[in-house]
Amino acid sequence: ITIGGDSPDSADDSMWVDADGHLVLRPPTAMPFSGSGGLPGTTVTVVIDGIGVGTAIVNPDGTWQSVVDLPADSKGPIDATIAWVDAHGNQTSMVFPVGIYAPISAPPNLTIDDPAECPCVFDTDENPVAVSIDRTPTGIMPGAITIVDGSSTITVAGGSSEGHANSWIDAAGDIALLTPGTMPLAGNNALPGTSITVFIHGAAVATAIVDPDGMWALDLDLPAGTNGPISSIIVWTDSTARHRRIALPVTVIATGDAATAPRSPWSGTPIVLAPGTAVGIGPDGELIDAIRIVDPMTNTVTVTAGDTGLTVTPTQNGRIGSTGRLVLSRPSRVRVTGDNLLPGTAATIWIMSKPQQLGTVAVSAKGTIDATFAIPTDVDPGDHTIQIDGTDADGHALSIALSLTIVTDVLPVTGTSTDTHLAWLTLMLALGALTTLTARRHRRRCSESR
Repeated sequence: ITIGGDSPDSADDSMWVDADGHLVLRPPTAMPFSGSGGLPGTTVTVVIDGIGVGTAIVNPDGTWQSVVDLPADSKGPIDATIAWVDAHGNQTSMVFPVGIYAPISAPPNLTIDDPAECPCVFDTDENPVAVSIDRTPTGIMPGAITIVDGSSTITVAGGSSEGHANSWIDAAGDIALLTPGTMPLAGNNALPGTSITVFIHGAAVATAIVDPDGMWALDLDLPAGTNGPISSIIVWTDSTARHRRIALPVTVIATGDAATAPRSPWSGTPIVLAPGTAVGIGPDGELIDAIRIVDPMTNTVTVTAGDTGLTVTPTQNGRIGSTGRLVLSRPSRVRVTGDNLLPGTAATIWIMSKPQQLGTVAVSAKGTIDATFAIPTDVDPGDHTIQIDGTDADGHALSIALSLTIVTDVLPVTGTSTDTHLAWLTLMLALGALTTLTARRHRRRCSESR
């Protein structure tokens, strides 16, 4: 008796034998049965899970054949029982276990002892699978991780089919990406006709069907507003019909339109700073020490967190107050410069209490930024926070926040422009002329008194 094989009504990739030696079908498909040595003229019956689904009459030469159609909603595994009368008139039956392949729609329940050790690969029973992992150099864009499980290879990130290159490997060896953006995935030696499913935070977000040659690829568009560490799981079936799951940590850094809120250590609640202070926010939302330096001569505030430094300079209606506080009036503009950021990434600038995005600036090939932003005129007077969300040179998400004060007074235009230098020169010349005139008058009075 033979179950499976070629059938006029079944696709070439709709059935296979798994690593346990069981037949696996991918419905909808036709499941062929055939045999020999039957008693001519008798009936062969096919029963699945106790229900008769097909019959065949034994030919004069003792052979027979039948085809059972499996609908798309078939569930598995199933037991296929074949009952027939052999050539000696004996009633005989045989049971065949058959697996039904269906794409996974619910995330696997993986228990990961130490997420920092991932990417991790597991089998169907959640047993760890030994794999080799290759990474591109830290901080180089596009960055990628390649995972080799026996004969199967999966590559995550790198350049996408549309030429996107917004990923890198951070100092912890994890994938980091900018959004809005795309995370490409590709693999080979998967089981043809099966599906690849990607889960993020337990929700299926993308699928791909494996080609007849075992290849597959997809570009995962990360949901708008995705920010911070995410838990991703990739589920696939290798060429020997073994199910595999990859747990892959990914850090997403939202910029531009995708940055719907500034980074915060308090579940999205904007950070609030005391006047005249500054702080850094690390990749996991932790507060880190920041050094704040005020220079009244250049009218700047510089904050350094780790090796990354950012300087804020008011260029319109701003000054450094007597207590070292950054003070602005409306309308005002600030210049933001920085160094030791990751080249090719972007930094997003916010003002809070009520978060408003001032804009996004691209990081240069030297790891620097330099841009000027207007402070919205609807920001209420009082104490506020300006925050820059970016990526440090090691590929870690980093935010630097510093306090500022909005006042209703009209402040002078600040900066070190040519106009300012001319104004100072004019003032000095006027003072010099006044001093000379006073000295001449004093000498004239002295001569008259003699």
